[in-house]
Amino acid sequence: MTAHERIYRIDSTYQDRKSGVNEFVSWMGIKNAGGIRPLLRRKDRHRGNAADLAALILVSRNVSGSGYNPWQDVVDRRQGRIFYWGDAKADPRRGRDDFDGNRQLAAVWLAINEHRWADLPPILHFSKDEKGTARFNGLCVLADLQDAWFEDDGRRVRNYHAVLDVLPVETVNVAWLRARAEGSPPIDVPLPWALYARSGAHERLVLWAKLVKKENEQLPARGSAEWKLLETIHGLDPFAAERLVVRAFKSMTVAHTITATPPTKDGGFDFFGRFELPPPLGYSIPLKGEVKRYNPGTNKVGPREVARLVARLQRGEHGVFVTTSAFTEQCQEEVFADAYPVELIPGAKLVGILQQLGGVQAGKLSPDWVAA
Repeated sequence: MTAHERIYRIDSTYQDRKSGVNEFVSWMGIKNAGGIRPLLRRKDRHRGNAADLAALILVSRNVSGSGYNPWQDVVDRRQGRIFYWGDAKADPRRGRDDFDGNRQLAAVWLAINEHRWADLPPILHFSKDEKGTARFNGLCVLADLQDAWFEDDGRRVRNYHAVLDVLPVETVNVAWLRARAEGSPPIDVPLPWALYARSGAHERLVLWAKLVKKENEQLPARGSAEWKLLETIHGLDPFAAERLVVRAFKSMTVAHTITATPPTKDGGFDFFGRFELPPPLGYSIPLKGEVKRYNPGTNKVGPREVARLVARLQRGEHGVFVTTSAFTEQCQEEVFADAYPVELIPGAKLVGILQQLGGVQAGKLSPDWVAA
């Protein structure tokens, strides 16, 4: 296969093995290192500026037994967003900006804020879900970079938390990346990237989602780390599960004032409150919510359970139904056909919310999120 035939196609998996054909490290000419891997320009390797980077390769490791990973990256394929933690770990001698990958992220963010679009490197995100493979999740741009904290082996660690926007690009030619590294004339430049490099303008790859989803679209893969999290939540006592969901809503960007109902005489719902839109809108919408700890492998939420919540809603109120399992197709059809003001949150979405908001640490539920 020639250099021009080496293509990364979104959602495809590539070989990353020490022996045989390597379609990841060898194709791009990068080191087999940690999560953030730079492809440097050959003529200028200062490592301190965004312009020194021909590309930035970000890797999320989810391989069982691949080593301790204190953070949890989230790939939201439907919304075209990736939430990615920087390279910092608990280290008595190194802080947030002493890790090479973090310095590179900071350099890119500085160039964005200074509108130096031509200096920005393309960002490619891969996830390693199985040993010896790398899945391409898309060509990305850095949309936000925040100073954040997480827990690593009982220690609080300062790190970067990046938000990546996935560009609407189906394929990336490796020859384009190598040409950037070698200072050669550009080859097969993706049009969305060319627009971004001129003006900073970009669109995200957002999927049109069908309303009614099958069970396997509402739940993570059996045996995966996300599936085990659902089993853990299912094993909590009812009030601990409710506290977990209430904590998640309180941690969202859009302000939520949420209160769990008392253990007895809950009125047919588990929590209530309102979510408040920021100024200049500044208005709030009242809501009531229900949490069902159903076994993700055997039970699903049907129309009767959701109808019970709907019956408790007053005029102008919104409902939120959260479950560790899935919703039957009949249940979803009735909600959509009757235009019920109810948001259905199945197991996979619940886990994604918890991962994104910090409710999951080192692959497990954060203890303070379920503490009484």
